[in-house]
Formats: sequence, C-alpha cells, structure tokens
Amino acid sequence: MSDNKKVFWVTALRWVGLLPLGLVSVALISFPIHWFVLGNFGIRDREIMLNVEVFLQGIFAPMLLIFVGAVVAPSYKMTSAVVLVCLLIAFIVTGHFWWAGDRMNYQWTNALAQFLGVLGGLALVWRQKTMSNSFE
Repeated sequence: MSDNKKVFWVTALRWVGLLPLGLVSVALISFPIHWFVLGNFGIRDREIMLNVEVFLQGIFAPMLLIFVGAVVAPSYKMTSAVVLVCLLIAFIVTGHFWWAGDRMNYQWTNALAQFLGVLGGLALVWRQKTMSNSFE
C-alpha cells in the first residue's frame, strides 16, 4: 500500500474515531471518579456521596470528551473542539429540559457542572494549542 493511501486511511479512521474514542474516555474516567468519591466519603452518607459523584462526573466527562476529541482529530483541532462544545451544549440543554421533568430543582447543579466541564474542555484545548506548535 502506498504512503498516500496509508495517510488517507489513518486520517479517515481518526475522523471516524473522534466521537467513539471520546465516549470511551468518558466511560474510563467514571471509574476513578467513583473510587475517589467512595474513598473520601465512604458509604456513611449515600446521598452526599451520590451528589458529589454526579457533580464530578458532570465536570470531568464533557471536559475529557472535548479534549480527547480534539487530540484525536487529525486536523482542525480547535474547530473540532468547538463543534463538540456546541453538540454537548445542545445535548445538555435538551436533556435537562426534556428528561428532568419535575426534578428540575435537583438537576440545575448537574447542568452547572456539565457547563463548567464544557468550558474547561474548551480551555484545555485552547491552552494546549497556545502552548504547543504541534497541536494544530
């Protein structure tokens, strides 16, 4: 196989794998967050433990999805991050208003955490872009 075909297929696979790899990274980060919360709060107060875990998951999941998506993208990394931010914001708003129902008073902290995670992910990508010339 010629080098041009290899480059084409690697680039195509990276574009196709952008979102699935981001979602896998989100699934993988959920375990250390759970262990961290369980180790620090134990099972003494289950409600506090669950609230802290949901808040931390809400911050780190979108942050990691955006960052991994931008790293996996073969080009237009900042544009890819902005597209992921727009998709996540649309999903967060739709999800919280559609599925929250009468639990909306509880859901605002989760939505706040997710918006902080989205902004944090975009900040991580922007910082990586400004600090590294190879991140383009």
